[in-house]
Amino acid sequence: MGIDELSGETIWQVKISYGTMLSATPAFHDDRLYFADMENEFYALSADDGKDIWSTPGTQSGSPGIADGIVFYGERFNSYKARVNALDCQDGSVVWFYETSGQYIQSSPAITDGIVYIAGTDGDLFAFGTGLKFTYLDDLFAEVGTNELIVTSFYGGAAAADTISFTVTGTGINLLPSQVFNLSVSPNPFSSSASVSFDLSIPGETTVKVFDLSGREVSVLVNSEMTTGKHTVQWDGSDQDGHPVSAGLYLCRIESQRVIETIGLCLLK
Repeated sequence: MGIDELSGETIWQVKISYGTMLSATPAFHDDRLYFADMENEFYALSADDGKDIWSTPGTQSGSPGIADGIVFYGERFNSYKARVNALDCQDGSVVWFYETSGQYIQSSPAITDGIVYIAGTDGDLFAFGTGLKFTYLDDLFAEVGTNELIVTSFYGGAAAADTISFTVTGTGINLLPSQVFNLSVSPNPFSSSASVSFDLSIPGETTVKVFDLSGREVSVLVNSEMTTGKHTVQWDGSDQDGHPVSAGLYLCRIESQRVIETIGLCLLK
């Protein structure tokens, strides 16, 4: 049912469940409503007129949550297991699911910083990533020339992959390519200090950070509102506390206007 918030008048009303009730609070996102009835069906309806956009089999124990184009909810899968589902908001296709040992997932998901938190009746609290966010903690071998790092996750017969392309020269590493900010490092490799240069066509909040290859943040070079034009900052090969870091490969990442670009740095000792 859609009700005008100012007048209280009914805008539209759609019969979904026959002989049962709707027990959970719908989630609203991008002019759609997402919820399940108690007759084993999960729906995406138009918030404007209540028309069915898609539906798929699935019970619901708690209210759904939405992030990164995915709707998350828990359900009682059968008499012995519960399940956490992640469905594509556009068409309802299964992105992934996870079965638990408890009979119910009665809580609603809490989502923050790319992590979905949801509790089960088996006494466990679960945390799932909303997208492909990986940290590589081991050494990475790459040959001189073009390389690709491909990370694939599998679950429930479904697979998802993310690819990072980069080149290695005889003197350093460069991620391909910097299209928006003209991000560059000179000299590269370096031993004492490197100049990180970039162009901003639009003023705004900008961050420039250095990470090691395991994804750990090493140093924040810029974190402020910046004007348009060409900018240059220095990295002296030390961490945020001023301690020198070890020789090796590092990644410099710029983010501004929701655009991210990365370039490699090679520190010599």
